[in-house]
Amino acid sequence: MAGIEYKKTKDLGLFRPHLLELASNLNRLRSQDSLTDVTVTIGNRHFRAHRAVLAACSSYFQAMFTSGFQESNSSDVVIEEGTSVVLEELLDFAYTGIVNFSKENIVDVLTMESYLQMKSAVDACTEFLRERMMDSEDADVAWGDGIVFQVYLIAEHHEMVELKDLCWQFIIDDFIPLSKTDGFRTCVTAELLTNLLERSDLTKPTHQKLPWHLKMSEMLGIIPSEAIASLLGRSSTTKYEEEQVLQAVVSWLEHDWITRKTHATSVLTKVRLGVIPQEILRQYLDKDQFKESPELKELLTDVLLPDGASANPGMASGSQTSDMYASRGTITALVATGGTKIGNNGPFARYFHYSNPDTEDTAWIPLLKLPKPPGVPNIQDHTMTTLDGKLYLAGGGRHNLNSIMRSMLQSFFQYDPKVNDWKRLPNMLCGREGFVMVQLDNLIYAIGGCDEDGELTVYDETFNLEDQSWYEGDDEYVGACDPSAVVYKNKILMYGHGINDGFPSDNVYYYEDDEDGDEDERYTAALAMEEQREVRTSLHTLQMYDPAAKKWYSLMRQRHHVHTVHGDNEQYSALVIRNDKCYRVVYDKMRERHCWISKPRVNELVMELESSAPSAQVGKEEEQRWLPEYHVPGAFCIEGEIYVNVNGCIVNTGQQMPKEKPTIDRVNFSRWLGVDSPEMANSAVTMYTFDHYNLTL
Repeated sequence: MAGIEYKKTKDLGLFRPHLLELASNLNRLRSQDSLTDVTVTIGNRHFRAHRAVLAACSSYFQAMFTSGFQESNSSDVVIEEGTSVVLEELLDFAYTGIVNFSKENIVDVLTMESYLQMKSAVDACTEFLRERMMDSEDADVAWGDGIVFQVYLIAEHHEMVELKDLCWQFIIDDFIPLSKTDGFRTCVTAELLTNLLERSDLTKPTHQKLPWHLKMSEMLGIIPSEAIASLLGRSSTTKYEEEQVLQAVVSWLEHDWITRKTHATSVLTKVRLGVIPQEILRQYLDKDQFKESPELKELLTDVLLPDGASANPGMASGSQTSDMYASRGTITALVATGGTKIGNNGPFARYFHYSNPDTEDTAWIPLLKLPKPPGVPNIQDHTMTTLDGKLYLAGGGRHNLNSIMRSMLQSFFQYDPKVNDWKRLPNMLCGREGFVMVQLDNLIYAIGGCDEDGELTVYDETFNLEDQSWYEGDDEYVGACDPSAVVYKNKILMYGHGINDGFPSDNVYYYEDDEDGDEDERYTAALAMEEQREVRTSLHTLQMYDPAAKKWYSLMRQRHHVHTVHGDNEQYSALVIRNDKCYRVVYDKMRERHCWISKPRVNELVMELESSAPSAQVGKEEEQRWLPEYHVPGAFCIEGEIYVNVNGCIVNTGQQMPKEKPTIDRVNFSRWLGVDSPEMANSAVTMYTFDHYNLTL
């Protein structure tokens, strides 16, 4: 009889027909009770099997047969856990690799899989649930009646990480519908419920991820959102409200009040009570649980006000916490507005989700529902800042698409996320662009930049939030283009440079890494110009404003050189506060190529700010040796941690600078590649926490 000659090759790998035939023959031997050597008993049922097969599929049986237990020398094994129906399913799986999961048996099967330590069976269960979760029609089969909570607790108890994570994500995505099931009311523990309530995305809309072509069509308005929602079988506007979360928690408490009342206060504290309408909260005061528990009654009455208005989170007292007033679904991200690349039909605002390590997005994403301020299309070189959850936008230039001319703006706007609109505030005293705003003592300071005539401004102006008015500063400072400013020890520090004066010097060197990145080649100004490198100089000034004295002080002046290689380069500077220290950052950047021509110079500033003649000097320089700056322009390192300067907004990436020459992947910087795209030119950027779902979906 001619057989199949099998030779293992790289292309063929394992010969699957052999494995299938082996499993089939073993199962046939079992059904014929041939060569079986053990009887597994559960209840009044007995199953014949082969020790070797059981030990190969179950760590429980392997330990039993090989560790010197009584059963290792006995032909009878008794199982005390589970049912005979489930055991029969798992024995069939051991011989065939097939198990019949259903809504009715999945919890029992998983429980016995865990007891018998059958890893392959657990993996099969996980895959079954994952497939059903992806199909909305089959989801009820896998998760109906809140079975997901039972599965989650089993997975957590037996440290089944993959299955636990799968269940957790499904619970987060569909918390409100699941909270109405018996499984939620009976199975969820106080610890699990608390962990769920701490999630900021618990009430997010549930929808499928749009394919790229549909996403672009929706963004551009080619296909309406409703049509895309219909195509995908989902609603683009569904959003659960916080009162539904409160209703779920109260339902959970009512189901077993005697046992759970000790957890009532700690659980309800995690509900965002401050964003729930007052009339709804008042209805809960009449419930028996709130009447019985003084702590619960206090929790609600602290949030309620006699006039029905919402309490001020800044005045939280008693059992209140600021989290009670934070809407779910918020994210913290870089937000950019305007810029030279944004036309009349382009998105006015974009965001870059740097704070989420799991995000797939590596580019700026339009905030489609954040409107433009009235009357200022195509704004650029303006400035933004944030205060008390609101955005403030000031100044800049308004570009005329039909002309190279543009007009300077004095306008000042406040964005209120509650109404998703801009409010025009009183104009600044003069039009400015290329300036910076900082907040101190309930005042917003506008510092630096150029005025309507293109001249450097020499006076700051302040906006008083109480009387909603602008005031000119009392003292004059040295003007600066695109300065950096920070609040440090209740004073304002500003660092920046004036107009390049084109004065070359042979006393300052231009640095450029060699091919290996190990040595720095130094060019004098004369040699740089001989090699067609233009050398320009600019005067950088560190200044301090003391609000108590209402006076500006010049702390330090330095002349820096900007070098170009067949192109126009720019010099950037920044001030960064870290661990109660202030650092100065200076670097050159090729405008056209969006890359650096030298490593950043980062120094700690040694300052004496309290004397009658405050001063500063440059301290030790921070190591930048293995910084991946050519991949992410604007990156620099302080105390071993990498920062990024995005249009003047300084972001701590949380990444450590490697100790040896890295690739971009080894420092996990690939997600920052798109942060300095050409579309960001002349945009204003700030860090902002906003309702992701209201503004993007």
